[in-house]
Amino acid sequence: MLRILLDGDLARVRAESVAETLGISCTTLRRRLRNDHTSYQFLLDRARQYRCEARLRERWLPGKCLADELGYLEVNSFYRAFRRWTGLSYSDYRQRYH
Repeated sequence: MLRILLDGDLARVRAESVAETLGISCTTLRRRLRNDHTSYQFLLDRARQYRCEARLRERWLPGKCLADELGYLEVNSFYRAFRRWTGLSYSDYRQRYH
């Protein structure tokens, strides 16, 4: 499932489409994820983090651009997630690493 998320358009990929790609119902997908002690939202967050890190290794992007690419509807949601992932604000991260 993580591969589907990493390869997909994070702005559009939904649990329903992932389940359909896997040939199972959404209920079955949720049950299997719960049995694995995880959730769709957790895996989506990991995919966003991975893609974010990969993009920033390529080149620095404004937060708004990266937020859109990662499927965040609001840039502030991206900034909160970024701080959770790195322990730094987006601007502090840029000053430190770029």
